Amino acid sequence: MKSIYIGIAILLSSWNIYAENFADLFWHAHIAYKRHQYSTCSQMYESLVKKGSKDPDVLYNAAGCFALDGKKDLAFDYINKMCSSDFIDVQGFLLEDDFKVLHQDARWQSAVGKCQAAEQNHVTHCNPQVYGLYLAMLRSPDHWLPSSRDKLIPLISAKQLHSAFDHFHAA
Repeated sequence: MKSIYIGIAILLSSWNIYAENFADLFWHAHIAYKRHQYSTCSQMYESLVKKGSKDPDVLYNAAGCFALDGKKDLAFDYINKMCSSDFIDVQGFLLEDDFKVLHQDARWQSAVGKCQAAEQNHVTHCNPQVYGLYLAMLRSPDHWLPSSRDKLIPLISAKQLHSAFDHFHAA
């Protein structure tokens, strides 16, 4: 009977590695990050990518976990993937504590340049006011500024949201 309990304990403790659902795996990776289990969180985010995720947040988080785990080559691989996706917050990326260990690496400036180019390309398809409000909301601690909502309403009413990106940013 004791071996059954041990088997169940092992199964339950490793559940996060075998989570099938994207949201479950993403959540468990986030929990591993919060617990400073950087090897585990990097493996989980990498698993999400292997399952087909191209979500910039997944790539960003994987890069951060690899950086904190001391695996700079993998961190830069994921930063490059992130910058090739729809990543759009270079300022937040530059300020992120998780990436400070990479700032002295010779590859850092090249990675920053790629991300800046990707963001600039993204911005050309957006209403600059809507995009600016989106970034302000993204950087706020609760990801929502009531004043931004008040500024968005007139833009929506005046039909100033022209692209899918504008609608995404306004949401």
